[in-house]
Amino acid sequence: MSRLDRGWSSVLVSLDEPPVRVRNIGADVAVGDFVVFGADEERVEHVLDRHSAFVRRASFEGNRAEAHTIAANIDVVMLLHGLTSPPNQRRLERELVLAWDSGARPVVVLTKVDLVDDPAPTLAALHDVAPGVDILVASGITGDGVEVLRGYAASNATIALLGASGVGKSTLVNSLVRHGRMITAEVREGDQRGR
Repeated sequence: MSRLDRGWSSVLVSLDEPPVRVRNIGADVAVGDFVVFGADEERVEHVLDRHSAFVRRASFEGNRAEAHTIAANIDVVMLLHGLTSPPNQRRLERELVLAWDSGARPVVVLTKVDLVDDPAPTLAALHDVAPGVDILVASGITGDGVEVLRGYAASNATIALLGASGVGKSTLVNSLVRHGRMITAEVREGDQRGR
């Protein structure tokens, strides 16, 4: 499952073919799911077992809490934080819990290393927040650290990137895939958010 829209899903059947568009009404599907759809390619018939699932537990439907699977079958989740402002340690703690609970392996990536003089103090501070978790620095602009990040995709591992607006997710994806497809723009001066 590569994309979800209201009532419809895009399913990748091959990297050489365009996605197949199928109905997902009544199916509990998420991006990353492996699915079986009918020969007529009309609807999702079965969702295969997941080995990991990012679940949002905070939404309410009527009087009861409703869990929603946001993404499935993720092997590595890269938690991106920009070095141009101090990383929010509480946010990182929440992201680490989400990643561990999902079954994916978390990796902290400090982006925009090309815009700071010395990332060492930030790295040291985050090692206390994320013991045992790989903490790396990278720049999607200069390519610093990108080869190390590509190593996490070895053996066809599925990677997800999680981070606030403006931390460089799209720029980093463009560097990782080597043939940039995602549109990027400068962040706003006032709040350093993406546009």
